[in-house]
Amino acid sequence: MGYDDLKVVEAHSFLESVLDGHQRAPGVAEALAVAEVLSAMERSCESAAWEDVGPLAAQTEAAP
Repeated sequence: MGYDDLKVVEAHSFLESVLDGHQRAPGVAEALAVAEVLSAMERSCESAAWEDVGPLAAQTEAAP
């Protein structure tokens, strides 16, 4: 599939969600999970060690 094809699929899913009021994945929960993984990857690069994937709020509170 090309970029244009993927955008059509995304638009179709979005419009179906608007029509029936049911959000389909990926949604906010999946976006949060991706952000948590990316944050752990960034910390791992800085620490050169394995880092736990966890809630972003807990990570920012623990940061110096």
